[in-house]
Amino acid sequence: MTTLVTGAFGCIGAWVISGLLAAGERPVVFDLGDDPWRVRMIAGPDAIDRVVLPHRPPPSTPASGRRSTSSRAGRRMGGSTAET
Repeated sequence: MTTLVTGAFGCIGAWVISGLLAAGERPVVFDLGDDPWRVRMIAGPDAIDRVVLPHRPPPSTPASGRRSTSSRAGRRMGGSTAET
């Protein structure tokens, strides 16, 4: 079975990865951050080598790292928000 772990570098995500690796799984992990220190601390120093970490393209503009609070952001992500 393939499991996608979003927020993988956070506290809960790191523990989920640890459990999946212990069960013999190879999870696909994704996080907006780029430092998996917590995963290494909880699941072991070689944990990142045992997961699938898809490549993310670099941001196209310096402002692209900001989170949008507009209703249009939800629609782009497939959410069901009403336009205001």
